[in-house]
Amino acid sequence: MPPEQLIKPTVPIKPVPPQENKQTTTPQKPLPFVATALTPQTTSQSAAPQAPVITPAGVPAAPIVPQPMVDISDPAKTLGTVGLVLAIFIPPAGAAVSGFAFAKSNKLGYSNYRALAGIVVGVFMSIVALMFFSIV
Repeated sequence: MPPEQLIKPTVPIKPVPPQENKQTTTPQKPLPFVATALTPQTTSQSAAPQAPVITPAGVPAAPIVPQPMVDISDPAKTLGTVGLVLAIFIPPAGAAVSGFAFAKSNKLGYSNYRALAGIVVGVFMSIVALMFFSIV
């Protein structure tokens, strides 16, 4: 069979008229589930029961729950605790870490009593260790 016969269509093909761009004639409305899922809720909105939000995949989204206010405390508090524990087992390192935590807390305007206790315990234990090892 010649190749011309294989390509030749049996049904006549009608040309398709050019279509107008529908986006320019009718603006699309934003999808309500996207706007609802991304908008943070206030406490007055969370008190009223709401319908579940449906994602594009058709799966219900997790409800948006407002988070409670977090009390911002001293960021060097944990470092002061680590310094105090280190001051008991490795006194010079504990005094140094506690000193760093105490200085950082003071710079930020907090009082870090754990770091201060770590400095005192670390210096005291270092002096006791020096006296013990100088006698032995």
